Amino acid sequence: MLDETENIDHFRTPTTLHKREVTSKTEEKLLSKVYESHNAAQIRKFIPEEEVEDYHNSVEFNWNQFWVSFTYEVLPWVFISPLAVLLIERSRKKAWNIIQNRCLLLCSLKHNDIRLHIMFWVLWYPSQWIIISGLVFKIFDSHNLIRNIDIFHLLIGFCILTVRNLIVSIKYGYYRKEDYDILGSDPPYWDQSRTERRMVLAGWSSPEKYPGLIEDELTCTVDASNISVQGMSFILKEDISQFLRKIKTDELFCAKTKYNQNNEVTSGFLCHQIIKKSFEVNIPNFYFIIALICSLYVMICPPIVKSIFNTHSFGDSIYEIIVSIGILITTFQSFPVFGFGLICVHDFKRRFNAMNFLGKLISYPGIRLDDLFSEKTLKSNNIDNNKLSDILKKHIHVDLSNPKNVFAWSNIRTIIRSYGHSYYLRIQGYTSVFLCFVLFCLVMLNLIGWLGMRHHFSTIILLISLILIISIITVISIFKASNLQHESSNHRNLVKKELLIIEKSLIQDDESFNNLRKSKYKSKQLLKEVDEYINFEELNHNPTKILGYPADHNVLSSVIGLIITGFILALEGFVGSNISYDVNGWFRF
Repeated sequence: MLDETENIDHFRTPTTLHKREVTSKTEEKLLSKVYESHNAAQIRKFIPEEEVEDYHNSVEFNWNQFWVSFTYEVLPWVFISPLAVLLIERSRKKAWNIIQNRCLLLCSLKHNDIRLHIMFWVLWYPSQWIIISGLVFKIFDSHNLIRNIDIFHLLIGFCILTVRNLIVSIKYGYYRKEDYDILGSDPPYWDQSRTERRMVLAGWSSPEKYPGLIEDELTCTVDASNISVQGMSFILKEDISQFLRKIKTDELFCAKTKYNQNNEVTSGFLCHQIIKKSFEVNIPNFYFIIALICSLYVMICPPIVKSIFNTHSFGDSIYEIIVSIGILITTFQSFPVFGFGLICVHDFKRRFNAMNFLGKLISYPGIRLDDLFSEKTLKSNNIDNNKLSDILKKHIHVDLSNPKNVFAWSNIRTIIRSYGHSYYLRIQGYTSVFLCFVLFCLVMLNLIGWLGMRHHFSTIILLISLILIISIITVISIFKASNLQHESSNHRNLVKKELLIIEKSLIQDDESFNNLRKSKYKSKQLLKEVDEYINFEELNHNPTKILGYPADHNVLSSVIGLIITGFILALEGFVGSNISYDVNGWFRF
């Protein structure tokens, strides 16, 4: 009898990968060699030697890419930074493309659209020039041309720019080498769309808007993990497996292959669906509203405080007005900084949800079908509405008493945990940068208090505001990261519970030596290895980290304690120094 799934018309999402183009034919060729064996977890042994180099490797931080990028970002754009690119790259064509792709001197509409040109030339470039010039004037000016500008306002603005530059440099530090090398290529090999797909604020925050991004990252993760997710399958209840095998999806991650049975579903299919469900969740709009409100507050805070003291909000001279406007625009650029922080929160939450799905998958009764599949997905498969409501009430449960299921579940855990690895590492780095920025602001506040440095009262309000806003975002981010890290312990608990159940059933059937007993014994041995692997890899060797330390509740407590201690010390400094202010809001020497 003809299998109904034979007629499923799967599709292929577009790809922007630069190393290799994965097709159903190449995957089928690989499947014929590795299906249903341990070979599916070591696929490089079965790839022709000349093709191995085309497979994606694990992402590692490249210090050269970081420092080169930081040099480009920190030098004044338009004037000096493009010259640095030309000197470092030593190719006019390559330098030109890098300058355009990195927006260091926007001139070409082939590389970026008109909206980006307007934003940079009207806001970004002038604010950077003004803040750097203002800082130089304040330090070296002997004529006091900007006497009414607090140097700490300039330093804070410069720090915000530096945080942004560090974030961008970390991004390029974690760029895949093939992507980094092609940055110097002409469009369409690299253009604005490809840049946005690899941005945390664009592609990664809303992957649904960038077709193929989810699948590209999954392909990279599978390659780097040396695993064929289509080469292993889950044994499920036959009615469930038959339903899943009929769902249209990307042809690289379909539920049915020519090698698996009617009661089997490829691990790649479930892995792909869990990732789509967890990561195709756009960042909530209210996150950006919060970031916008906070950045507007930070921007207008100093002028408002100055006006309360009946002083000119923007200074008395034309020089002071220009510098004040530059500070205003620069502090508003805290908006993307706050946005990056909230995306860290969002991503840790998505990863937690994905790992939570994996835990539910092996916990009876499993995952409800309507929790995993969207209404849009199901409607696209022309499922009878009368049957749909009954089907959606059913569950997908993976029974770990079967060694095939143990092997498949363990491997998709590896894939899902390391999915989007470059973004994952970047987000851990961003969280560390935000924490460092908070500590720097606390140090600045303490120096003002203990050393009695000249400042305006608005500086204190600005510093406290920045510390509180970024501290709250950072603490929430670390809390989400610690929850994610805790899921590894939860999975170990589920595995140990399953081991206990299997052990009891083996003792109860002590005199039986049938195939079921042999299968349970094999599952027991595999589960022990899975438990050891989770413990070593995720809790000891490669945990989620903040400033190099595992993201757990101890780190969270330490961070909160450090911030509170910094505030208390600053308060003691201000009280002990008997700091007071004149009628204009300036510190009395």
